[in-house]
Amino acid sequence: MPEQKDERNYAEVREWLVRIDANQTHQTQLLESLNARAEKALDKADIAEDKADEALAVARRVDRRVDDREQEDKVRIRWLLGLVVSIFIATLPIIAKFYGVD
Repeated sequence: MPEQKDERNYAEVREWLVRIDANQTHQTQLLESLNARAEKALDKADIAEDKADEALAVARRVDRRVDDREQEDKVRIRWLLGLVVSIFIATLPIIAKFYGVD
């Protein structure tokens, strides 16, 4: 009788060990799956960071171009204003004679 009891206890212990092993194998597979997904997420984050850096560089270049164009526009306006004033001053004596202002 005690031998049957021992065999039953051994069988139960083996069954527990099999369950523990199966559970541990399942947990290991889950961890490997999570690690793979985490690596993919990191890769995607790196790609997104690279694209964001490129977009920021493009935005800065465009901003510089806009600033340069605004500066050029200011210079053109000053030049045009100077030209108009110079022409007006140069033609002032002609206009004064035409209208008879002395």
